[in-house]
Amino acid sequence: MTTPSDLFAPLLESLPRAIQVIENGLPRAEKQLAESEQRLADLTKQLEWETLPKREQNRQIREAKADIATDQKTLSQARSAHVKLEKKMQGV
Repeated sequence: MTTPSDLFAPLLESLPRAIQVIENGLPRAEKQLAESEQRLADLTKQLEWETLPKREQNRQIREAKADIATDQKTLSQARSAHVKLEKKMQGV
């Protein structure tokens, strides 16, 4: 017969890795957002920018802004997970 400790053993074994992923996720998400924002800022500084058709310029800007929006959401989720982890660790 399976005991509760048998069921939770795999979870407990993976817990340190899960904590590490949460702790590393916040700086990684911050870095990714900064890189995306820099990419958007650098778009118009490209040498070929003025020679690109307006449609292509708009496409690249939309794409860069979409990346930023995605990265902002990821950062928000990483912050939330990090705060929850800190609260759990303080309660332990």
